Amino acid sequence: MKFSLLNILSWMMLLTMSQNLYGAEVMIVRSEGKDFEAFAKLLKQEMGADLDYGETVIDRDTEAKDLYNDHIKASKLVILLDNVAVAKAKELVAQDKKLPPMVATMALNLKKELDDIEGIAGVGYEVSGFTIVSELNKIIKKKIRKVKVLYRKSSSEELISDAKRYLKRENIELVTVNVEKGDQDDINDEVAKEVENASDSADALWVMLDSKLINKKTFVKVWIQESKKQSIPFLCGVEKFSLPPINMCAFSAYPNASGLAAHVSDMALSILDGDASPEDYGVEYMVSNDKVLNKEILERLNIKIKNRKVDGLRIVGED
Repeated sequence: MKFSLLNILSWMMLLTMSQNLYGAEVMIVRSEGKDFEAFAKLLKQEMGADLDYGETVIDRDTEAKDLYNDHIKASKLVILLDNVAVAKAKELVAQDKKLPPMVATMALNLKKELDDIEGIAGVGYEVSGFTIVSELNKIIKKKIRKVKVLYRKSSSEELISDAKRYLKRENIELVTVNVEKGDQDDINDEVAKEVENASDSADALWVMLDSKLINKKTFVKVWIQESKKQSIPFLCGVEKFSLPPINMCAFSAYPNASGLAAHVSDMALSILDGDASPEDYGVEYMVSNDKVLNKEILERLNIKIKNRKVDGLRIVGED
């Protein structure tokens, strides 16, 4: 049987249409980057090889309607990695598109982003302030009892409220300072003032990852420089902030990729199997994290280590 070029092209078009019609069981929508690529691979391994996966890389210029027609419409479940993917999904929700259930992660402020959004569950990517402080207290001799944090009410109110409630259960006071006043220059001024006075009102400073608070004007001149002047440890959820050459945070608790993949997998498979809906889950906090302690900073602050046998702990500067 002979095939003309037209026959071949028609067959290829039919195959493409068929794939779009039936879609992948699980479609992963993610941003460009090695971290997202590696996590997508890890997630597929965790969910199992018996599922049919699709994967597409998008950016801010990707049209939501094209994403829907080409990748989402015929899928049974969608995994959203990063805030860009979440934003595109929210556009489709606003357009009243008929969407498959979705699970989001590797995105910041998911609780706020998905507030009142039906059909999308999530696992938060930030390690909560409660977790950061309580994990550090397992390691050091003198416990932290009063923590200061700078935040913006418009973006982090719920995260702060949850942290305050959970810390109170462990008799730890969270001193909150909303620096959202005026324009960006005003915010920068508030950040500088509050960080410079951090040691006056707390045992530690929780550094929230927020581009309005940590930016080109404040990162080095305020956060890094003051971390070396203050008499209290800076705590955060970003590994590199505790590592050379930055050496800003005495302690960081940050996402454990394998644990996060397992968490997302359990949620996704339960939804895919019909045992639960996205609304049953909402947005959950990540429960698995790794930790890094900067020994040089602790020694400068005269903070003693009592327990080195904490799961996922790495001590930088220790032979």
